[in-house]
Amino acid sequence: MKTKAKHLLNLAKQSKKAIGAFNVSSIEALQAVFEAASEVKSPVIIQTSAGEAEYLLPELVSEICTELSKLYKVDFLLHLDRGNDIDLIKRCLEAGYDSISSEFHSTTYDEIVKNTLSVRRLTNQYVAYHEGAIEVVPLRYYKEKYQEELRKTDPKLAKRFVQETGIDSLVVSIGNQSGKLKTQQPLDINILTELNDLLPETPFVLHGGSFLSDTDILNCIQNGVAKINVNTEIRLAYINKLKENISINDGEYAPYRLLKGVKEDMRNIIKNKITLFNHL
Repeated sequence: MKTKAKHLLNLAKQSKKAIGAFNVSSIEALQAVFEAASEVKSPVIIQTSAGEAEYLLPELVSEICTELSKLYKVDFLLHLDRGNDIDLIKRCLEAGYDSISSEFHSTTYDEIVKNTLSVRRLTNQYVAYHEGAIEVVPLRYYKEKYQEELRKTDPKLAKRFVQETGIDSLVVSIGNQSGKLKTQQPLDINILTELNDLLPETPFVLHGGSFLSDTDILNCIQNGVAKINVNTEIRLAYINKLKENISINDGEYAPYRLLKGVKEDMRNIIKNKITLFNHL
């Protein structure tokens, strides 16, 4: 529900903490997130990208999360990450998603506002939380795929965007990048500082939280970031453990045996992130 999401994110910003938002694409990842959150007694955000949602099915994810929440006694939000397909956004909302992130690769500010408002109408209809973005946090994923241009958030334009669209939280682009292959550069905390002065009540969202230093993370939280997305580190933990298991278990064909240790490796990463984000 929007009220729960708004309360959690606003409280996190006021308390100078952040809610961990973890992407999932398997039942093992879902279990890992809930187990980690249960161990540190923290609320958590479960995220699916468009591809993850279509693979797992929004309706199935929603039902599984509800049951795991009861089992592990964990308060959670279910969120669609980087959404831009109206049909999928509506399907996720109908399935029970609490929150939607809209992100559009538009060429003009007016087009971004127009598209964001179209999502806003849906989130209002379903009483859901709405996370919006002007600048797309660049995706630097695999060498053979495109690399999006790095454009940083303009604080004054961001304030105008929040006012014109009514979004609940703002995705910031301050040098952070999503994906595995990142161009190393310092985060521009000065942008966050200015944004925080202009939008003191608006929670900020940091995409590309994988592999950032603890210092960078804590600096972001001190300057208004209330939600931090983590995906790549979890995916790599899964894949690396699976590859290791396959290499030492030649001939094994029971999938669950080849997945031994996968959940535990993901859980350890998630637990450490939640602990850092909440100063536990």
